[in-house]
Amino acid sequence: MENIKSVLYVLFIAAAILFSLGGAFNVGMTGFWLAVPFMICIAFLSFKKGRIVFLASIIFILVCVVINLTIYKNPFVFPILQKGVQIEVVNDSLYRKFSDGSGFFTKSDDVSKDNMQIIFKLKKGQKIDIIKIYNFGGIDSTNQNYMVTEFGNISEDEIQKGNIQITPKVLVQSNWSKYLGNLMYWPAFPIFLLTLFK
Repeated sequence: MENIKSVLYVLFIAAAILFSLGGAFNVGMTGFWLAVPFMICIAFLSFKKGRIVFLASIIFILVCVVINLTIYKNPFVFPILQKGVQIEVVNDSLYRKFSDGSGFFTKSDDVSKDNMQIIFKLKKGQKIDIIKIYNFGGIDSTNQNYMVTEFGNISEDEIQKGNIQITPKVLVQSNWSKYLGNLMYWPAFPIFLLTLFK
């Protein structure tokens, strides 16, 4: 009986650690919050195991939170941050810049005189390497990651009405971090079970 309890304890702690890591690498809008119940379980169960184990669990929880709060600047999660991307021009385009420093790409025949200046012209099929990526800005309104670059905010697959296409040289987000982050869909599982047995 004691052996079964020990095995269940280890399995429960392992699951709690795994789901805490899932919260750490979750790029969704919930961040690490859906992992908080598992973090509390780790802290509670380690409290009885001695001061050193409890301190180690608190440090682990804090590291998970810090990882999540800095996730959009983490090149291990987003390899594209260290490698850059290439943009390909879909239409003859102009890169235009506002007086406040922001900019965007537009079709070359879509020109109006306002508070913008044309920085450079691009021909259809032309490719440009973007080396400098400041960070990932987060998730945009279409639920895609966007990059903050010297050209302004660039969505994962296009800029401004499809005039520019983004071709990452490497993965935008690493697969292992996606899989870990997907553990934060766990609240859907009990709801699925409830609807299944109704």
